[in-house]
Amino acid sequence: MLQEFTDYNLLKFTNRPLFVTLKNNTLKDILVKSKHSPTAEDSKTIISQTKVCNNFNELIFSIPKEKSPAKPGSCKRPRCATCQHFNSSSYFQSTATKQQCRVKQSFSCSSTNIIYLITCSKCHKQYVGKTSKTLRERVFHHRSSIKNNQARYICKHFNLPGHSLANFKIQVIDRKENATDLQNQEEHWIKLLDTLHPKGLNVTSLY
Repeated sequence: MLQEFTDYNLLKFTNRPLFVTLKNNTLKDILVKSKHSPTAEDSKTIISQTKVCNNFNELIFSIPKEKSPAKPGSCKRPRCATCQHFNSSSYFQSTATKQQCRVKQSFSCSSTNIIYLITCSKCHKQYVGKTSKTLRERVFHHRSSIKNNQARYICKHFNLPGHSLANFKIQVIDRKENATDLQNQEEHWIKLLDTLHPKGLNVTSLY
C-alpha cells in the first residue's frame, strides 16, 4: 500500500508544472468583499477561455506595433504639373526656427482642405498657405501668378535674380474639413514655423 501511495504522488509531478503568481491583498480586497461565490461552472468557464502560449515569438509579435509615419506622395500623372514641385517627405522643418514636425496624414496632389508649406530651394524662405480646393488647383494658380509676375510678395520672390519656378517646392502639412478650423490652423502654422516677413514669405498680419 505504501508503494502505491508513493507511485500516486510521484505521478502527479511527472507532468509539465504550472506556475501561478498571486498578488498580495490590497486595501480594496480587505474592505470590499465579493457577494458572488465562485461556482464549479465559473471554474470551467475560466479554464475554457484560458489560452496557453506555447510560442514565445507568438506572444511578442501579437503586441500592437507603433504606426509608421504617414507617407505623402505625388499622383505621378503624366501631365500633372504639381508632381515636379511636390515634396513627399514625412517630415518638414522650419527654416527660420529649425523646428521639425511630422506629417500625420497621407496627402497627394488631389488632397483638399489642406494647409501647405512652400519652400524656396534657393534661399530657403517659406510660405504657409491654405486651400479648400485640390493641391493641384492651388499650385496651378501659384505657377500662373509667378509666371505673370503678379504684384504679390511670393510671386515677386520667385522672379528675383537667380530664382525661378524650379526653386518652388511644396508640401502638404495638415488638413481640416471645416473652413474656420482651416483658417485657424493656417495661422497656427504661420506662427509656429515663423514664416512672416522678413523671415518668411507670408506678409498678411495675423492680428
